[in-house]
Amino acid sequence: MFAACCCQEEGEPVEVLTHDALNLESPPSAFKPQSPASPGKSPLKAPAPATSATSPNSSAGQPANRTFEVSFQKEEGGLGLVLDAKSGPLAITGIHQGQVLAYNSSAPADKEVKLHDFLIECNGKTDIQDMLSEMKNEKTLTLKIYRSEPFAVRFRKADLARPLGCHFVYTDDSTSLAVKGIAAGPVLDYNNTTKSHKIELQDSVIAINGVEGKPKDMIEVIKSNLELEFVLVRPPRV
Repeated sequence: MFAACCCQEEGEPVEVLTHDALNLESPPSAFKPQSPASPGKSPLKAPAPATSATSPNSSAGQPANRTFEVSFQKEEGGLGLVLDAKSGPLAITGIHQGQVLAYNSSAPADKEVKLHDFLIECNGKTDIQDMLSEMKNEKTLTLKIYRSEPFAVRFRKADLARPLGCHFVYTDDSTSLAVKGIAAGPVLDYNNTTKSHKIELQDSVIAINGVEGKPKDMIEVIKSNLELEFVLVRPPRV
């Protein structure tokens, strides 16, 4: 079970989960990031805000999403995945030297496993603990990946002292802020007036005003800026 403690970030309720992200990676000596990134940044580029791109399986005004399968024989060295379950599904928060990175080197661009994808099934198993067991114990793996296209929203706080009204969950190893609750404040005001993307429970904020990577850096941006742009991904809805 996950232990949790609550702290106050100048009016912004932030719940810090004390468990580590779920690591399925190579030994530290083999650690090689998927791509270089400066502190607080990642290679992700924010999309244009409030776009209405759709796919055959998405409704108007919602980001286009897709699923695909990845199959391979697990070899010595590990998968190289860092997984986080804070938002419900297993979010991929790191890809290091290992089987998945090797797979990516020859996979079509639209079937590469990427940061902020969600792992929703392994060898037909959908329960988180069952999937982890399969990845640990089985040599032949078929992973079903869910890709949620990032979308951006912009809104303004009336003043720096006003609480945002958005409750976040994150861990020390997180690369995003998971939305756990929405109360009165600028986020709810935005949701009540927008005709495009709304911010919903379990969405993950992966960048704020161009700052990405460490949750505490993103929290600092919220505290010190009136104009805010959130880039988010949405996990699959069960």
